[in-house]
Amino acid sequence: MFGLTHSTNGGALLGITLATTGYTHSVIGNSDSTNGCGVFGWAVATTGDTVGVFGESDSTNGCGVYGWATATSGSAIGVQGETDSPGGAGVYG
Repeated sequence: MFGLTHSTNGGALLGITLATTGYTHSVIGNSDSTNGCGVFGWAVATTGDTVGVFGESDSTNGCGVYGWATATSGSAIGVQGETDSPGGAGVYG
């Protein structure tokens, strides 16, 4: 599947899951590459409040963004963040 848009207020790809129960996914990404990324977001605007990847949950037991490193050895990281901003935070919360 491929999506492309030139809209100033739209998305190229949208996934919606309407099921109200079960273990569902709206958008899934997978990479078999040794240097790949299953889901990648990049906000290329150099000004404004941009977000490369955003997650939100309204559930009382939910998680906006979740990472899980399943390697049983080494130094795998579930969620990692970086910032070049002197007042920023790579991962916050």
